[in-house]
Amino acid sequence: MREISYENIADTVAELCVRSCTMLPPDVAIMLECAFDAEESEAGRGAIGDIVENFNYASRTGLPIC
Repeated sequence: MREISYENIADTVAELCVRSCTMLPPDVAIMLECAFDAEESEAGRGAIGDIVENFNYASRTGLPIC
């Protein structure tokens, strides 16, 4: 049986936790951008635009998606 060190598991889990809080799956990001383009109301475009801006900022800076 293959042995995996505790440190390896802990490092991987920590990396995945950070990644899950700072990056959206590509298909979700694309769908939000498409929703922004298709939205007709100004308020809806503003709200979706804020979400798109937030996840782009999070992926650039490593800060959590808000």
